[in-house]
Amino acid sequence: MQPPIDNHTLSRIISDRMPGPDWDSFSAADWDFLVAKAHAAGVAPLVYWTFSRSGKFSSLPQAVRNSLRVLYSSTWMQNQKNLKELEILARRFHQAEIPVVVLKGICFALTVYPDIGLRPMGDMDLLVQVSKLAEAVRIAKSFGYEDS
Repeated sequence: MQPPIDNHTLSRIISDRMPGPDWDSFSAADWDFLVAKAHAAGVAPLVYWTFSRSGKFSSLPQAVRNSLRVLYSSTWMQNQKNLKELEILARRFHQAEIPVVVLKGICFALTVYPDIGLRPMGDMDLLVQVSKLAEAVRIAKSFGYEDS
């Protein structure tokens, strides 16, 4: 019997502390559920990375490898775009003498994670001085960003 695929199980997988489950006995439905759960929890790229680094990736079913590879690749490509946008915004903020601090997701992707494709993110959190906020918002909006 397989362990339930919950957040605790996912955390054990991505930290490579999963005590030898019998991956071969996973059914297609088990694998689909694991990938869907990992995607919903925002850790599918980390599941991909963990399996790849452990040498177990090639033993996974082809459909699972493809799904995990696509989720990782999509995250990597989106983060490349985010980093390019951050570079442009940071340059414009610097030109306008607006100090900025990069927070959360994009900061973590650059500092905590060993690869930018491992940290999915849906936005970019930037901290600016209140006195410079209106100008920073105007600059960001000129690039198509919206208030949130």
